[in-house]
Amino acid sequence: MHVPHGKASSVGLLAAVDESYGSQGKQRQVYVLAAVLVPAAPELLARTREELGRLRLHGQRPHFGRDSDKRRRAVAETIRALELPTLVVVRTARGAEMAERSRGLCLARLSWELRDTVQELLIERREHSRNRHDRSVLAGLRGQGVALSVRFPASEDDPLLWAADAVASAVFQAEARGRSEYLALHGPITVHRA
Repeated sequence: MHVPHGKASSVGLLAAVDESYGSQGKQRQVYVLAAVLVPAAPELLARTREELGRLRLHGQRPHFGRDSDKRRRAVAETIRALELPTLVVVRTARGAEMAERSRGLCLARLSWELRDTVQELLIERREHSRNRHDRSVLAGLRGQGVALSVRFPASEDDPLLWAADAVASAVFQAEARGRSEYLALHGPITVHRA
């Protein structure tokens, strides 16, 4: 599935969103917010979730940070096989910029880029106050013509979020650690800066 930027699909799309962040040396922070785009038609959503759900191993969902290299590659290859378009926003900040500030800037840019393509964001559930911060960022964009609905499912409950975790983590590894071996496995990733 290929979705050109700015052209809405007749089916409609959801964007599963997750983050990866950390330091690059002592003076730089890297924050990555990734969106994996999925057709919103119920049968296509179910099929995509089923394919990604097969990545569960011994009852555990995939998670880039704790997975073996072999499992990371299997997740990336599954995402590539599903031809899920991905869009990522990267924020690199000097000093001790707070992660929530970086997240807000990345979420605003991501939402702006997806405004004509996506109807709903599925953002991995965090603490209530942090979800409220995300809602506030999205509400602030409505005056600029960006009106996306949002839900906050638990990552354990939605395999779509596993794909977003894998993409965000692969981009973070390339940006902050210089390890780009996982990027090519995912297929094309559109990267923007915040």
